[in-house]
Amino acid sequence: MGETSARSFMPAAFRNASADALCMVTVLLLAAFIVFFFGGAAMQRVVTYAAIMLTAVLGLQIFSGNSGIVSFGHAAFVGLGAYATGILTMPAALQRTALRDLPQFLAGYELSFFAALAVVLILAVVIGLLTGTPLLRLSGSSASIATLAMLIIVYTLLVAGREITRGSQPFYGVPREVGLWTAIGVASVALVVARLFRETAFGLATRAAANDERGAAAVGVDQRTSRLAAWAVGAVAAMAAGAMMAQFLGAFSPRDFYFDLGFTMLAMLIVGGMSSSLGAFAGVVVTIVVIEVVRRFEGGGEVFGLHLPVLFGLTQGVLAIAMILVIWRRPTGLFGERELNLLRRPGRKAATVPAAPLLHAERDRLAADHLSRRYAGVIAVDDVTLAFDTDSITGIIGPNGAGKTTLLNMLAGDVEPSAGTVSIGG
Repeated sequence: MGETSARSFMPAAFRNASADALCMVTVLLLAAFIVFFFGGAAMQRVVTYAAIMLTAVLGLQIFSGNSGIVSFGHAAFVGLGAYATGILTMPAALQRTALRDLPQFLAGYELSFFAALAVVLILAVVIGLLTGTPLLRLSGSSASIATLAMLIIVYTLLVAGREITRGSQPFYGVPREVGLWTAIGVASVALVVARLFRETAFGLATRAAANDERGAAAVGVDQRTSRLAAWAVGAVAAMAAGAMMAQFLGAFSPRDFYFDLGFTMLAMLIVGGMSSSLGAFAGVVVTIVVIEVVRRFEGGGEVFGLHLPVLFGLTQGVLAIAMILVIWRRPTGLFGERELNLLRRPGRKAATVPAAPLLHAERDRLAADHLSRRYAGVIAVDDVTLAFDTDSITGIIGPNGAGKTTLLNMLAGDVEPSAGTVSIGG
């Protein structure tokens, strides 16, 4: 009885998403156990870095994968999380030496990593809402350019804020307390959040607006609120990754969170598939393997009897080539929009939906009364009065430019009439 009530309480989509997330977390934990017991310190460090990058890329996927807007700005959130954690966790004695001019309200906290992480997550929500509210009034390529502008602004502020960030000089003295299991734990939570977010009302609304912005608005989807929610949740994941990155590296500078990191995050997501958490997971795994292999040749040396010179930037170049090849062969990435969908077996029939009761003809009658719409000097719709009865099919006929679409958009509530009213059941 308890299992039956639990099943009825949790929708099928959430049960499926939970199973997917649990499977990916299990794979992540299995890899961590293998590396912990059989791998050396270097291998553990690679997997720790991969888990941190997975958290950051999942933050990018939560927004870009659902909204369809490519964000260049999530690397900025990683940087803000790193600097906030560095300030909050730096030993007070070292802080007085390394950050002599630090404002008093930021000095002397010396928090543990998890206490600092809690503060960073709260700060991420605030920053996400503040930056997202004006930015997401835009859409498409203009919104992407705005995220790039945000990245440049944050980088400039980090360089200019010498009293707080040491400017372009290395920010050092951060305790290195983040290891394999901490990174795996935070990445596991990010995986669950990213997979479940797709099935929430915000995730569904964001994806609907990405597929058909006008159509989604016509059926009442509040795309700005849903995109803002995706942006804020993505910012939280990215700043959590930055908090771990700070205590993983111990020393860093603003350049570590600029174009190179932003490009790497985008490459990981595009290679795996921008539209799914599975794609983000696979993209990080594949890209980390490629990076580790290429780095062995970047410094030059002997390879199969051939002497290779030092090739600076080889890693970024190979990543760019890999991304181009994937886009060429699979434009939507290795997994595209596909999730594991473990509980949705092929051939399984969808649950039947009971038929809706017949509508009351008078109560649900849709009517337009003297409806008009003007755009500057152009009259798109002029004084239209008509009614649509239930249990009937009505067609609207007219040549191009007659105003059919404008009329339908006014009836749907997507366009505000210049004059007249639209009513349902009076």
